[in-house]
Amino acid sequence: MRYRKQIYAGVLLVCVSLCGCSGNPLKERVYEEFDRSISTNEDYLEYQKIISETANPEVSNALTADNTEGQVLVSFAVNSYLDLKYYADEAMEKPIENTIRMNPGDSVYYSILDVNNKNTILYSFDRFNVVEYSSDGKSTPLDGWTGDLNSSIAFTIPENYAGESVSIIPIGKFNERHLILDDQLVLDDKEEGEDLANYWYINGHEEDGTDYYLSGTENCKVTYRYTYKDYFLLEANPTPQFHDDSPDEEGYSTLYFDTLEPTQPDQTYEIRLHKRITAAIKLSKGGTVTFNDGEPEKVKKNKKWTSTILKPGDKITVESDAEPEITKGKWYLSSYEKRSQNEYVYTVMLEDSADHSDAESVNITLDTNDKYGKCYFTLDDKQFSGKVTVYSDQELVMHYTTYEGYEIDYPSNGIFSKLKNLKNDKKNAEIPIKFEDLKEGQTISRKTILDVKGE
Repeated sequence: MRYRKQIYAGVLLVCVSLCGCSGNPLKERVYEEFDRSISTNEDYLEYQKIISETANPEVSNALTADNTEGQVLVSFAVNSYLDLKYYADEAMEKPIENTIRMNPGDSVYYSILDVNNKNTILYSFDRFNVVEYSSDGKSTPLDGWTGDLNSSIAFTIPENYAGESVSIIPIGKFNERHLILDDQLVLDDKEEGEDLANYWYINGHEEDGTDYYLSGTENCKVTYRYTYKDYFLLEANPTPQFHDDSPDEEGYSTLYFDTLEPTQPDQTYEIRLHKRITAAIKLSKGGTVTFNDGEPEKVKKNKKWTSTILKPGDKITVESDAEPEITKGKWYLSSYEKRSQNEYVYTVMLEDSADHSDAESVNITLDTNDKYGKCYFTLDDKQFSGKVTVYSDQELVMHYTTYEGYEIDYPSNGIFSKLKNLKNDKKNAEIPIKFEDLKEGQTISRKTILDVKGE
């Protein structure tokens, strides 16, 4: 669903008043056009107050003076949002101040010095309207007088024009605001593409397109809903004001974006989603499984704990007398920490999507078990343990912190004998591991790299 709406408004401070007339015909004409174009928009009804109540005696005196036969008195209305300058020549060397007498066939030229509407950046110059006034105060709109705006000609007086006075009215317009709504599903090698069953909302109205247009004079509130059980959010641009990641009664999660005001430019909204991750863990000796901060779930011997709504960062804590077996989603649960003899904490992560086609690889095992300190490994800043594939264009780092009463003994007598430019002290170490030092099938632990005093 889309709608287009364009508001034209001449918000004018009118500088014309005619002798012998009970009212102000030009002002009446301005009000008529203004009301027709903008009266349906509450935000801009207040602009009617800006219409000038003052008269310009200079114009009135000029009409009652002895007119030069055949010439036309030209006056210029003022639009407070458009700063225009008028000229009597194409070279724009003869500026016009207030009024001018011109002959049929003559042209008025113009330049736009500034467009300044503090209420919206979507206001711009559109056209000129011309109104004719007779000596008895009657006004008549004149069609076909607008000149070549691309050549800066405001209008040209027709050769056969026999009237006495005209006024030029600069008209502005409120342009449409353009929103681009872009939501995509990010895939990895284990997924198949599918249509996103999600919804955009603009000011509370559901939208199913990618391009949306609305009035440049109104505020715009964008929200986005996606099915909680199917997807998790990878990225949103601009950053949402609030992201309710928990499902509502209908099973949707919602992103709320900041209100877009008329003083702000057009906006592209980008949403990147990923399918929820499914994983299964088999416990050969039974035990308990705790998902994030939830309650422990009992798992019987040789049974599986399964979840279909996992996302990166989720924690799965397993307590069992035997090491758990990942039967589904093994890659996503390759990062784990063994906190005690029977406690395993898995962290859900996404598969590495980088292209390693030109890199060498080696399969190793990262052992984080240690009696004297806490050990973990990162591969391109993501935490890993257990069996992993390391590519030559990746950075593998061991992180180690000793427990109380123990210190790191430098240098190591293991295969990494040169430890240079490291962020290390007696308690903490971050040691990069070079790819060329790795061997196929090797197990890497703290003991492979560092000694600890007191072990």
